[in-house]
Amino acid sequence: MEWIDSVIIGLIETCSSDDPYDICNFLDIEIVKVSCNSVILAGNKSLYIRNYFDNEVIFTSEGLLHDEEMFYLRHELGHAILHPDILNTGNKELTNFGKLEMQANYFAYKLSSLSLDEIELRGLTVEQIAFKIKIPAMLLELKMKHEA
Repeated sequence: MEWIDSVIIGLIETCSSDDPYDICNFLDIEIVKVSCNSVILAGNKSLYIRNYFDNEVIFTSEGLLHDEEMFYLRHELGHAILHPDILNTGNKELTNFGKLEMQANYFAYKLSSLSLDEIELRGLTVEQIAFKIKIPAMLLELKMKHEA
């Protein structure tokens, strides 16, 4: 996933920030908070739409905690930047959505620059650590694999 690392470095240099709000502003991607029950989210916590009434929009659930919201914004930015054509093709049978989700999670992880205090987290399970630092357990597992 080195190509994603390169994309992130260029993005941060271009936008002069790693904050997802700043990046969205720079890229003219609107952020809209909606009810967690909104049909547009279809049971998800966030969603990126490239052409929503001629605008790029990231929808997030208004019930998210700040750290969760930041993760989901980074994740959806990953889709916006890494998958500009794939998500808008009509042929969904040829798309590996698991791979796209893994890439967007990796993008979110790398953009977030997570650092963990091993002493404070000693003895906790991956799920407990993920809950404590408010990120999905899958993202934490990805971080651990990457550092191994």
